[in-house]
Amino acid sequence: MHLFAIVAALSAFQVQTAKIEVPLKQITVGYFVKKRLPMILEGNAFKLEILKPSKEVPNDDRIYISFDYAKNALIFEGPKKDLEPLPAMIQLFDAKPRPLHFDIEIKDVRMGLDANVGLDCENTNQWTYANEDMGLVLTGSPRINADGTITIALKILREGKGTNLVARVKPDSKFGINAGEGKDCILTDASLGMKVMIKTTLPELASSKS
Repeated sequence: MHLFAIVAALSAFQVQTAKIEVPLKQITVGYFVKKRLPMILEGNAFKLEILKPSKEVPNDDRIYISFDYAKNALIFEGPKKDLEPLPAMIQLFDAKPRPLHFDIEIKDVRMGLDANVGLDCENTNQWTYANEDMGLVLTGSPRINADGTITIALKILREGKGTNLVARVKPDSKFGINAGEGKDCILTDASLGMKVMIKTTLPELASSKS
């Protein structure tokens, strides 16, 4: 094969890369790195890597993120087709921190144990409750929507077995997991042996009513 043809063939297999800058409008890059980025990396739906300073971007199928603190912007480099949805995705996390409070009631059906706990968490951050006696880890990631409702992504892990679910609720309302009835009740795997009731409160709204 002619040398030119070989080079052309190799070039065809190279990933077409690009670079985009996504400015943050509501929070600082420092806050994003500390509070928001760990959640994105943990629940990664795509291959995202932090690009170390002065390092060149490898020509592979990963997306590399770096930070421009002076411009308060995120820099993404990687396959061009994979960069297109990133600005919309980052917009979900570019929100001013707002406090939320969760009152959680847990009933262990199998062991006959009860637990009540109150947890505070900022919008788009993550809270975790662990109970060694029950062998339970409950994790929630809330997001306040434009219409004032709250979407909560929940993960229940018990004795190595887990389930994921998403609930959309109004402030000061309760919803149950294997508890309660109707639209405010979410049924999961009964073998988990758990009944959970969660009430979500926006403290700023509660204080404004008083």
